[in-house]
Amino acid sequence: MILTERTNTQMHPVQTKGIYTLIIFLPQNTNLNVGQLGPNEFPEGYYTYTGSATGRGSTSPKGRLSRHLRKQKRMHWHIDYLLAAHNVNIVGVISAETAKKMECITNRSLEETENVEIPVRGFDAVLK
Repeated sequence: MILTERTNTQMHPVQTKGIYTLIIFLPQNTNLNVGQLGPNEFPEGYYTYTGSATGRGSTSPKGRLSRHLRKQKRMHWHIDYLLAAHNVNIVGVISAETAKKMECITNRSLEETENVEIPVRGFDAVLK
């Protein structure tokens, strides 16, 4: 596993192809309108989001992380709405090299962790 380092506003990109988990910090309760899910309240705290980055270009580890770090983007996935919020920060990224799709396995493991809640059902791979 690799934890990226954040220096000022720049995150050093993960080079490992496989899966990654974003560590996200929301410093205060925030109401967001999330596409088809509509308005939802996101309580302050730490969140995780797990995705895959196994390709080239936009689906490479660097491409995925670059997209997640941008505030201005086309809202395509649920996580885009949370990451575009002005007060949200990605504080770290953990990655693991794998050729298998392991997002669901990773998320089930995170759900079993003590003190984990899922504040917005249907919000894909986000945990509080």
